Amino acid sequence: MKTYSLIEHTADIAIRVKARGLKALFKRAALAMFDIMAEKTAPAAKRKVLKIVKKAGSPADLLVEWLNELLYLSSAKGVIFRQFKVRWMTERSIAAEAFAEDVSAYRVHTEIKAVTYHELSVARKGPLWEAKVVFDV
Repeated sequence: MKTYSLIEHTADIAIRVKARGLKALFKRAALAMFDIMAEKTAPAAKRKVLKIVKKAGSPADLLVEWLNELLYLSSAKGVIFRQFKVRWMTERSIAAEAFAEDVSAYRVHTEIKAVTYHELSVARKGPLWEAKVVFDV
């Protein structure tokens, strides 16, 4: 079951993600990004665990920093991330573990170049947090 929705957007790909807390929101946004990028086609060999710590001035800036770091690590290390464990988080910082699988177990169908600030939003709406993110493809 998808925990995000695609939003029509010219030339790029946009998503809307909702969750009950920031930890879940950040995990869902990351899972959505990698779901858009690649489809698993074979059993993955050993998983790697990468530790990620990011800080930013706002929840929206932090989301962009988080997703861009995952995107960079995916490209640099030839991996796809499918699971995340957030160790601690505030509205301006995150420390997490990202579980990586070798990209050879996936069919990559969409290259995401970057996470953009275009139309970016992260806000609490009632009991939920909601984010809108645009990916440059």
